Amino acid sequence: MELFQDLLFQKFFLGWESPLPVTAVDWLVERFGKGDVLDLRSCLCVLPTTQSARQIERRLAHRAGELSLQYSPPITLTAGELPERMYRPEKPIAIEFEQTLAWARTLKKQPDDRLRPLMPTLPEADSLAPWLEIAGTLRRLSSDLASHDVTFEQVLGKVQTAAETRRWELLKSLYEGYLSELSRAGLSDPFEQRRRAIEKKQVRSEKSICLIGTSDLNESIAAMVNEVAGEVFVLVAAPQSREGSFDHLGRLRTDAFLNDELPLNDEQLISCGDISDQAVIAAAIVSDFRQRLDSSQITVGLTDESQLAPVEMELEDRGLPGHRYAGWTVAQTAPGKLIALLARLVTRPTWDSLAAFVRHSDAHRWIQSQLSKGQLSKPDVDFLGDFDRLLADHFPINLADPLPALALKHHRIAVEVRELVCQWIASFLPADFLTTTEAEPPKGLARKNLKKRSGDKQPISKWSRLLLQWLATSYHTIELETLVEGEETSEAEEAASQKNAVRSSEATATTLTEQAAAKVGELLARFAELNGRLDVEETASMALETLNSRLAELRVGIERPANADHNRGDQRKDISLHGWLDLSLDDAPAMVVVGFNHPFVPGAVTSDPFLPGALRSELRMADNDRRYARDVYAMHLMLQSRSDIRFIVGSNAADRSPTPPSRLLSAASADSIARRVRTLLHDRLPTPESDFGSAKPLDATHLPMPSIETDGCPIESMSVTAFKSYLECPFRFYLRHVLGLKPLDDSAGELAANQFGDLVHGALENFGESDDKTLTSSKRIYDALLHHLDDYAVKRYGSNVRSAVQMQIRQAQQRLRFVAEAQAERIDQGWQIHATEASVDPSMGAAIEVDGRKMGLKGRFDRIDYHPDKDCWAILDYKTHGSPPEKKHLRNARDGDDAEWIDLQLPLYREMIPYLGIEVPRDEVQLGYFNVSDKKEETRINLANFTTGQLDVASELIRECIRRIFACDFAPTEDLVQYDDYEMILQTGVPTRMLTQMDLAEDEVNA
Repeated sequence: MELFQDLLFQKFFLGWESPLPVTAVDWLVERFGKGDVLDLRSCLCVLPTTQSARQIERRLAHRAGELSLQYSPPITLTAGELPERMYRPEKPIAIEFEQTLAWARTLKKQPDDRLRPLMPTLPEADSLAPWLEIAGTLRRLSSDLASHDVTFEQVLGKVQTAAETRRWELLKSLYEGYLSELSRAGLSDPFEQRRRAIEKKQVRSEKSICLIGTSDLNESIAAMVNEVAGEVFVLVAAPQSREGSFDHLGRLRTDAFLNDELPLNDEQLISCGDISDQAVIAAAIVSDFRQRLDSSQITVGLTDESQLAPVEMELEDRGLPGHRYAGWTVAQTAPGKLIALLARLVTRPTWDSLAAFVRHSDAHRWIQSQLSKGQLSKPDVDFLGDFDRLLADHFPINLADPLPALALKHHRIAVEVRELVCQWIASFLPADFLTTTEAEPPKGLARKNLKKRSGDKQPISKWSRLLLQWLATSYHTIELETLVEGEETSEAEEAASQKNAVRSSEATATTLTEQAAAKVGELLARFAELNGRLDVEETASMALETLNSRLAELRVGIERPANADHNRGDQRKDISLHGWLDLSLDDAPAMVVVGFNHPFVPGAVTSDPFLPGALRSELRMADNDRRYARDVYAMHLMLQSRSDIRFIVGSNAADRSPTPPSRLLSAASADSIARRVRTLLHDRLPTPESDFGSAKPLDATHLPMPSIETDGCPIESMSVTAFKSYLECPFRFYLRHVLGLKPLDDSAGELAANQFGDLVHGALENFGESDDKTLTSSKRIYDALLHHLDDYAVKRYGSNVRSAVQMQIRQAQQRLRFVAEAQAERIDQGWQIHATEASVDPSMGAAIEVDGRKMGLKGRFDRIDYHPDKDCWAILDYKTHGSPPEKKHLRNARDGDDAEWIDLQLPLYREMIPYLGIEVPRDEVQLGYFNVSDKKEETRINLANFTTGQLDVASELIRECIRRIFACDFAPTEDLVQYDDYEMILQTGVPTRMLTQMDLAEDEVNA
């Protein structure tokens, strides 16, 4: 039979000294050119990859232009697209998702016990995602078998054990059930249709078929091509002497390449370290090639996708942008990320999910467009900042939960944005969502839209239409037929409006986002027409997660202009970035291959849970030997067609796992193998320095800091805490109190130290302002404190509190038990709470005069006690620690009057006593802490015991601070600041300190 096949199929060996796209174009021009006409309309050019097909298209067009030929292009397609052009299916072919749904329906119909040989643990019956995952695995298994023209019956004849026999008998039965499900739905499986076409002799091709470099054509496609009665041309990239290494369709024979020795020179191998080193060395080699070649004549090959980003960034740093032919997955694009965030928001409708959603650039743009229409009460307010403050101050959890009163009062914009977004995504939310909250809808938006919300299950096709309509509000490349605005439409009308309503603008889209939106629109439009018998009803959250998982893996990429190619004088400046399978047919004169390692090259197939390597070999399916032979042949093509080629052999992958050299390095003599091993182990190339483009790297210790710009003293009054801030660092004082730069962390899951202090302070403040302050029993005091604590927590954090915050509230309750005992003892001593949160400010005349100028003073006093029998006063500050005032105010307090002041709180309170209405000499007023510690013995009143000399020094230091502030002295301190909120601005983090120390050490050495 093979003799006749060799007669029927015209096979041409074009050599491998030049890349196949070059020699194939020459052959096509010579074969089909007639005079000044090159008419290829009668030809189907079939290539192994999309990229090789594009190269043929570009080269043909260019060659016709060079020869001034009247050119009519062929139909160019990949091998996977060929079969459905050679027959007419009896029934419409199910798309992959419909095939998966048919498998899932088949599985769910089976009794649990029957599926045990396949899955010991079954998913929940009403959980769609795991069933779809299993169904997808079985779909890929059946496709793998069918692509190799292997049936489930044939596998049964090869398995050895009883357990495997039972499993494959079940799989065979499930496959038959899957086909029945498709048939009942009026659809068909593509591979079954191909088999039927072969059996019924219905394979046809009106055009000549030209197989170009299809050395790894699978059995299913080969079987169909074998049935074609018309012309089939086979172009093989190999010398005529290797004719016996290929069959009649140009497919390589595995045995013919297993013992080949590759013409690989040692200087073409480069040994280096991890992926960072590999990327730097690859970029250095490309830079070297650029000394004599144009960028368009250089290709970088990547054996694993994890190498793409490091190499791309390194090339960019050297001013050599790369063009990734594989493009990006939709999940990496703006539309894909928006869909993922929408799915997260609908599945977990929390404030965290909403905060992430509104930060997406397209969601943010939509909200801003609504602001411009006056949809919010304060359209000029930064709503993201209000979001951050709401999350940082109140820790809300679920969007539908009522917010605490303080949050509603202080963060109205965030609340209105919540309502606005929920109106936008109303189609995916339950009908009663937000209806029990206290917030009113933003003006201009009515609650009537809430009735369109549905938490009920709907077909995935319906959810696809809704998602398509929703995306069209953000992306112009998804265009829908116009619906009458503001009017309701029936389901039938909606379905009618969707059919052929999506007009893809992918061909004209110029940005990655536009292309991704168009691609997503096309697939959603197809999903909107899912077969009704296979479609399943699901909730919005499950449907969105399902759709997101299917959309995420779509690939999009910015196409180069059709006339852009190397050796043509075009101005293309980027470097081609290709995957391993595209390299053998690439026509660039120079090439760098990154990651020439196991397990990337050749890839292994032994990890298949259903078809391990030994079984694949018995079934004559693609196994490890086949992969090895395929890659040996690919190496021949790469090495024979160019001299400028380097293979980078790294030690570790991007995930830091060790990566041995590729097995392809053993395709050599024993001496060469030994020499290469020694070279790779001992002659590792040092990583060249990377200058990050044309600019030299900045010295991390000399980066510019924000400048101080003042036309006069910007401070008119100061609080007690401001003095401490100035003592720590005048520049940080300037950032906080002049520029208003304050840290804001919306990601914290628990109260910060200051917030925990506010919680305790709030309870004690409310206690001190109530009639409960006169209670004498420690138990009743404790009960009252708990009441005030709960009241404060509910007002600030609401009734639905995060677990971590609940734990902190319980911790505060324990501390208040100790406080109750100390307070009862204080009352028993005759003291009374005279005032709580008393305040002093410049309007009361509170100021300190320095050199003829006054600096206003501001302060709030946690507690002022009075002892009527002794006519004695005490000013106390609540502290959630157990340290005495001397320790917090003075550094090296044991030094007496020479101790250094680091906090001026109590001395400043002393300065403000005259403005509190306390008519006794200030030196007679007690100053101190009411320590609220987590230890009982530390929870007590600690009175300050400063000496007269220390207080005199403090008084002078206060005035010196004011004098320096009047002089605009805001120079940063050289000392390390503990709990620094500004280390990113001032570059005082650990790496910078290490660099500074290294610089100082180097200066000492040089000195």
